[in-house]
Amino acid sequence: GIFLEGGSDFNEFQGIQIGHTQGSGIRLESSSANVFRGARVPDVDSFDPNVISTGDHGVHLLAGASRNRFSRFGIDQAGGSGIYLQDDAQSNHFNAMVVLNSTEHGLHLDGGLVTSNSFFTGPDPWTDPQAAWGLSDVYNGSDGYGILLENGANANLIAPRRVWENELGGIKLSGPGTDFNIIGKHLMIH
Repeated sequence: GIFLEGGSDFNEFQGIQIGHTQGSGIRLESSSANVFRGARVPDVDSFDPNVISTGDHGVHLLAGASRNRFSRFGIDQAGGSGIYLQDDAQSNHFNAMVVLNSTEHGLHLDGGLVTSNSFFTGPDPWTDPQAAWGLSDVYNGSDGYGILLENGANANLIAPRRVWENELGGIKLSGPGTDFNIIGKHLMIH
């Protein structure tokens, strides 16, 4: 996969596909302001993922991962969570994400310093400020929760369209300090 650490900042990756890794598909630690764009807007009905069959998480952000952007990205069959933010991963933006069939959770935010991250679909602010996409974020088919926020993850904006068919449930917020998160916008839970 792709592993950025120790001040690897301001890099851009476009149209990437990562498959069958032992570790995470993308892992960022002490790395900021990187941009990852998928080849096209993922669609749950004609799904062609950018990250598939990882031994660990699809996208994993750790201490010092901030202001990174992920746009038009699909993740399928992550060996951990589809997207996992921990330590002090802050102010990251995920736009038009589809996460399917993760072994753990679709989206997992863990820890009191995981704050001010956003997960929603709307205009792509980096290529076409006037464009709007019809597809919203989707977190389906995980063995855990579709979306799990715990241990103080706070002040995050999560606006998925669909959270369906996850083994433990759709959305769970747990633990002291897991506050001031905004979750919603045409949300369908099944």
